[in-house]
Amino acid sequence: MSLDTDTATLLADQLDRLFAQKVDAKLLRKVEAGEPAAALEAEVEALGLTLALVPEEAGGAGLAWSEIGGVLESLGRFVAPLALAERMAAGWAMAKAGMEVPEDVPLATWDRLTLSGDKVSGTATIPFGRPGAKVLATAGEGEAAKLVLLEIPEGRALPTIGRDPRLLVEFASAAPLASAPDPMGGEALPAALAVVRAGQIAGAINHALAESIDYGNTRVQFGRPIGKFQAIQHLVAEQAGEAAAAKAAVQLALRGMDEAPSWQAAAVAKIRAGLAVEPVSAVAHAVHGAIGVTEEHMLHHTTRRLWQWRDEAGDENAWSERLGRAAIAGGGGELWKTVVALSGGR
Repeated sequence: MSLDTDTATLLADQLDRLFAQKVDAKLLRKVEAGEPAAALEAEVEALGLTLALVPEEAGGAGLAWSEIGGVLESLGRFVAPLALAERMAAGWAMAKAGMEVPEDVPLATWDRLTLSGDKVSGTATIPFGRPGAKVLATAGEGEAAKLVLLEIPEGRALPTIGRDPRLLVEFASAAPLASAPDPMGGEALPAALAVVRAGQIAGAINHALAESIDYGNTRVQFGRPIGKFQAIQHLVAEQAGEAAAAKAAVQLALRGMDEAPSWQAAAVAKIRAGLAVEPVSAVAHAVHGAIGVTEEHMLHHTTRRLWQWRDEAGDENAWSERLGRAAIAGGGGELWKTVVALSGGR
């Protein structure tokens, strides 16, 4: 059973209030320096949102994808230094594959591992990963693909533009703690992670837009707020258009994940959200000027993570190539049907 929209909105509002109190530039600097946001993680864990997309009969909250848009936007708007989005995706994928979902939902990686017999090998990047914790990964291709639960080995910290912790690890003939055939032919976890990343991007973009509007209305130059200058208004209007397009693509994908989960719907969301990152970030910094990159200002924390999230779970180039190849393989007669299906039509 799915929660109603009002309940889902209340959950998002609760996260907004928590993050507004707890997430600031000081906390983010600590996380970027290697200090986990343990207190914040504990408070979010208490809300039970890691199990949000897991059906009630499997011990979860039973939310639909279309009901977690506000949660994803909140995570993006405050650039919360947590692996909540990844763990929500992992819980959903495990439940869909019929795996037992533990209360301590594992982390997740978008990197595809190789499968040889019952052993797993390959390199994986794990957001907020730590040795000894558990991670869910996709191993193998197509009908032979499996979702595998692995213990995270020792790895090395991976420097990123976002500066959020990323652990790079190597699995060498590792024995999974649990596994199950992937119900989407190797696409369940990659699609889920692409959608949650797109949702975070949409939230961060809307925050950058709101900050640009606010700063434009308060920063006075030549005797009036800079937001009154037509050049600034044009830039912010461009931001608004990109923000609206990204959010619409995410909403489309969230509905698609409820109705008929597919990598194509996830691809559309990740592509369009990714395409919005560059123009939105550029305008935000143009409006703010030098203050946007000062250590105590939140803007660069937002835009750096936008650039990071754009590359993770497949960037727009990778997903566009996949969509293009699939369209070509389907033949010209199927192209319009595919476009209509992806737009929510029948």
